[in-house]
Amino acid sequence: AGTCVLLLFAIHVLTNSTTSVQNASTNPKPNPNPQLSPNPSPIEASPPPSSYSSVPVSPPPSSSANVVLSLTALCNTTQDSAFCIKTLDSYPRSNAETVSLPDLSSYVVTEAMDVVNRTYVLANDLFQARNGSSGEIAVLQDCVEVLDAAMDGLKDSRDILTHLDVTSRAQVMNVRVWLSAAYTDQDTCWDEFGDVGGGQVADRMNEEGSGIAPLLSLALSFALTVQHLSPSMV
Repeated sequence: AGTCVLLLFAIHVLTNSTTSVQNASTNPKPNPNPQLSPNPSPIEASPPPSSYSSVPVSPPPSSSANVVLSLTALCNTTQDSAFCIKTLDSYPRSNAETVSLPDLSSYVVTEAMDVVNRTYVLANDLFQARNGSSGEIAVLQDCVEVLDAAMDGLKDSRDILTHLDVTSRAQVMNVRVWLSAAYTDQDTCWDEFGDVGGGQVADRMNEEGSGIAPLLSLALSFALTVQHLSPSMV
C-alpha cells in the first residue's frame, strides 16, 4: 500500500514533466541558535553559476520506492520554476549521479540565510545611526528583532536538513514549521514599513532584502516535497 501511495504521488507531481519513476524491488531501511551579533559576518558566497538542470534529484530514501526526477521537473512543482532553476544553477557540482533533495533544500536555506544576514546588518546599521523618521527607526528596531528570529529558525532548519532522518515525522515537520515562522518574521518587517508610508529607509531595506521571500518560498516548497516523499508520511 505504501508503494502505491508514493508512486501515485510522484506521478501526480511530475505530470507533463521529464521525470522518471522507478519502483525499487527491495525495501532498504534508511540510516538512521546562536544569536546574531550586532555585526554578523556575511555567509560565504556561492560558487560560480553552472548549468545543472539535467542532473537528477534523489528524494529521501524510502522503505517502499525510489523516485528520481530532474531539477527541471522538481522546479516545475514550485510556484516560480524560472527562479528555482536560476537558484539551483549555482548548486555546487559533484561527481554523484544524483543529488539529494534534503541537500538541495539545505542549500536554498543557506542562500536565504545569506540574504537575511545582509538585511539584518543593514537594518542594525540604520537603526544605530538613527537614520529616518521616528516611525522608520521604530520599524528598523523591529526588523532587527524579527530578522534575528528568522535567522535562528533558518539555522535550525539547515541543521536538521543536513542530518535529516526521513523516518522522523517530527524532524520533517519541524523544518516546515521553522521555515514558515521565518517567512512570517521577515514579512513583518516589510508590512511595518508599509504602515509608516515607506520612504528612503524602506527602499534601502527592500533593495537588500527583496530576495528573502522568494528563497523561503522555494525552501518551503522543497520541504513539502520532502514531507510527501518521506516514508514516515506514507
